[in-house]
Amino acid sequence: MRSTLTLGILCLWAIQWMGCSTGKVVAYFMPSGNDYQKVFKVDTISTNNTPSDVWLKSDTNITIPNNANWLDPYFSDKNKTLEELLNSSGTTSFIVMRNDSILYEKYFNGHGVDQQQIVFSVGKTVTSSLVAIAIEEGLMDMDQSIADFIPAFRNDDRNRIKVKHLLNMTSGIKWMDHKDLIRLSLFYYSFNAPQFVIKHTPLKYNPGTHFSYKSISTQILGMCLEAATGKKTSEYLEEKIWKPMGMEYDAYMTLDSKKNGNSRNYGGIALTSRDLMRYGCLFLNNGKWKNKQILPKKWVDQIREREIEVDKWWGYTYCWWRNGYIEDNFLEGNDFFAAGFKKQYLYVNPKYNMIIIRTGDQRKNNPDWPISFGRLAQYMNEGYNDLTKDSLNFAAQFEGSYETTRGERLDVIYKGIDKKTKQPYWEVWKDVEQTMKMEKAWELKQGDGKSLVYRKFGRQIRLMFEVIDEEVSGLYLDNLFSIDSKYFERVSDLPPNRAKKSKTNSSK
Repeated sequence: MRSTLTLGILCLWAIQWMGCSTGKVVAYFMPSGNDYQKVFKVDTISTNNTPSDVWLKSDTNITIPNNANWLDPYFSDKNKTLEELLNSSGTTSFIVMRNDSILYEKYFNGHGVDQQQIVFSVGKTVTSSLVAIAIEEGLMDMDQSIADFIPAFRNDDRNRIKVKHLLNMTSGIKWMDHKDLIRLSLFYYSFNAPQFVIKHTPLKYNPGTHFSYKSISTQILGMCLEAATGKKTSEYLEEKIWKPMGMEYDAYMTLDSKKNGNSRNYGGIALTSRDLMRYGCLFLNNGKWKNKQILPKKWVDQIREREIEVDKWWGYTYCWWRNGYIEDNFLEGNDFFAAGFKKQYLYVNPKYNMIIIRTGDQRKNNPDWPISFGRLAQYMNEGYNDLTKDSLNFAAQFEGSYETTRGERLDVIYKGIDKKTKQPYWEVWKDVEQTMKMEKAWELKQGDGKSLVYRKFGRQIRLMFEVIDEEVSGLYLDNLFSIDSKYFERVSDLPPNRAKKSKTNSSK
């Protein structure tokens, strides 16, 4: 007890006298949704005195389907009741809305409807929305160099980074959140965010050539926004979104320190889940709130569209993720989600006019929420999804040989059930150099009825199968980091000797 108290006193002394982020890292260590109350100073984002209509629960007595109909069948806690799962997984709020009616809204782990919490990187979408408004007002441009707003970048190669590169995580900066955890922690608790940004952002790749998720990019974006508008992020947000929408509660933008007062634009906003729901409605309604245009319609349209473009990765657009559940062929889907540390999610599905929110902590067992949300939306509207309707699960057709128009080849081979995970898995062999020598590239598990996926430490390889007339006709190889989603046409089933030889290998 005495040693713990001594350590606490030393940490507080470090914070007060050292004036550096290291002290905060030691003192607070793990970020929390309540950090706006105990760690950071804040700017208040005020609502109107009379908020717009309060959300009303649906009177149709709709219930959430059984977990087995929408959670990963290999998720170990799927047999719990929904409330048991949400409580044990650290969830603080779970809301399902359709057609402007709340179908489900419950709070857990001491959280309440009127309680704000930091939603971490979900807040990146708020920064991007304000950038959209600033662009519409002629204060910024997508193709504008960030050096126009940050003089320190004018005399080095960072002047090649454009606003659009920050929005799409293709800036080329030498940084990756999943691999730079120490720097990320120091950045999170930094006493001077702009100074930290300028010092720790050397260029590694040409902008627009590589995707790499980095929170520091959105911080730079926020710095550009404030320079363009001449206002703090909190002021611009209050003026352009919070008050025009009549949010129910005030929100808070955390600051790096009392002395410097810089907005933490990459994930420092604290708000209630009800107001997060309202914000999400902008993306269902073409940027409008009660016939008032808040966001540019073309901005929302671009977020909805899955496209393979030259200088961006299809799965991330303007700080929104597009790489969740694949219900239709992947370029045909229009759902998307915002995601934050500790499993904060805002999921938007225009096809079904639905929004799903999950906020909270991250305890040891959470399902793959984005894929689960997609399955839940489909099941609640269609009465089925790939888990409950065999004809939507094309795994039996995945095995085969696939080639690009350039002769690059992939062989997809079903391997059976993995001994450790108890899940079916596939091997993928490749010959992309056209050497006629096939080499084992990856082992992937099934993500949904149309894709195989490998995820580890921020890396993702995904095969997304295209289906025409109920037959697998090809696949897209999605290599997240190099933003090159190549299309491979199905050319044949595996030769019998090839499949037989591969299946003699043991499961790892």
